[in-house]
Amino acid sequence: MKSTFKEDFKYGSVWEDYVKDKFSTLHDLDESWKVEHVSEILGPHVFRVKDNKYPDFRLTNEKLKYKIFVDAKCKKGSYFHGLLVTADRSYIKSYKNIVAMESTNGYSCEGYILFWCVEAKGAYLMPLEPDQWHRYDNEFGDEIVGQYYTRDYRHQPEFDEFHLKHVDRKKPIKA
Repeated sequence: MKSTFKEDFKYGSVWEDYVKDKFSTLHDLDESWKVEHVSEILGPHVFRVKDNKYPDFRLTNEKLKYKIFVDAKCKKGSYFHGLLVTADRSYIKSYKNIVAMESTNGYSCEGYILFWCVEAKGAYLMPLEPDQWHRYDNEFGDEIVGQYYTRDYRHQPEFDEFHLKHVDRKKPIKA
C-alpha cells in the first residue's frame, strides 16, 4: 500500500523531533555548542529567508565562530547502482545559499542533510553536493534531484535508535 503525503509528512516530523532531541544532547555534552531549530531562529511557521528554505537546525559555536546547518529528511530509499536517497535541487540550492549568507557574517559554515533511510534502517549525513543529479519526470513533478548513495563512511549510527522506535510505518506514529 502506498503511503499518503500526510503520513510521510508526519513520519518526517517525528524524525525531525528525534534529531532535535539527539542534537540537544550535544549541547549537554559541550555547552559551547548552541543548538537551534528553525522555529527558534526565524519564529513559528517561518521557514524561508530571502526565498531560501532554511535548514531545520543550526549548531553554533561562538568561540570557534563556526556554524553547522543540518536539514533532517526522512526518505524511503531506492536502488540504482546502490541504495540512494534524494533531495530536490531547489532545497539543496536554498541550503547552500543560507550557508553562503551566514558565511559572510564572520563565521565558518558548513551545511549537511541528515537522512533517515527507511530501506537501510539507518541515518546518513550527506554534504550539500550530491553524488549526482537526476531528472525523474514522474507524477511527482519534473524537479531535478540530487542523488546521495548510502555509504558506510556517511552512516551515523548514533541516530539508529530511531529504527527501534519508529521503523514500522504500518502502525500509526504517535507524535
